[in-house]
Amino acid sequence: MPIQKWFPTTLYVEELSPPPKIMEGMIDYVSRFYEKNKALYNPAVGLTGDMFGESRIHQSSTFSWLNKQILFYCKEYLGALGADPNNLKVYASKAWPVVLQQGAKVGRHRHKNSVLSAVFYLQTDDVSSGEIRFKDPNPTLNQIPWDLDPNPLSFRECFYESQVNRLVVFPSSLEHEVGVYKGRKERLSVSYDIMFTSDRNSSDIEMTIPDIREWRELR
Repeated sequence: MPIQKWFPTTLYVEELSPPPKIMEGMIDYVSRFYEKNKALYNPAVGLTGDMFGESRIHQSSTFSWLNKQILFYCKEYLGALGADPNNLKVYASKAWPVVLQQGAKVGRHRHKNSVLSAVFYLQTDDVSSGEIRFKDPNPTLNQIPWDLDPNPLSFRECFYESQVNRLVVFPSSLEHEVGVYKGRKERLSVSYDIMFTSDRNSSDIEMTIPDIREWRELR
C-alpha cells in the first residue's frame, strides 16, 4: 500500500476480572462517596471526587487490587512503547471517583499534572452512552480544505464504551471528554493520575525524572 502511517497516538485497553468481593467493595466505596456528597452533585457534569476532597483513594486498602493492576498495565504499556519497565518506579499521584447520572457529561480536558492517566469502570446502565472520547492531539489533516469521511486513515477522534471492568490507560496530555450518559443507574468509575521516576540505582537519569528520594525541598 503506497500510503504510509506515521506518528501514532497510542492507548492501552484491558478488560479486567476483579474478584466479586473486591468489586463490591470498590462500588460501595464510590456509592458512599456519592451519598455523602450528593448535595454537591451537578446535573450537567456529575460529581468528581478530586474537586471535593476525595483524591486519595489509591491510599485506601479497598483499591489495593486495582493499584496492582494499574501498576502492571502501565508498565506493559510503556514497555510496548520502548521504555524499560524494569528501570521505572510507578506512582499514583492522585486517584478519585466519578459519578454520573442520566444527562451528565464531562467536558473536553487533559491532565497537565501527570504522565499517564487511567480510568476503570465499576458500574454503568448503558454502555452505548457515557463513552470516553479522545481527540487527535496533532490534527494535521485539518489543513486539508475538504470534509473527510472518517476512515482508518483520517480519524481525528476515537471513543471507548464505558464497559464494566474495562481499564483504559492513556497519555495525560491527550485531550478527552465523556459523552452524555443516558442510563438510569449511576455510572461509577475511578480515575488515576500516574507519575514515573527512574529506579534509584539507575546510572542513566539524563532524560528521566530522578527517584523522589533524591529530591530535596528548597527553602
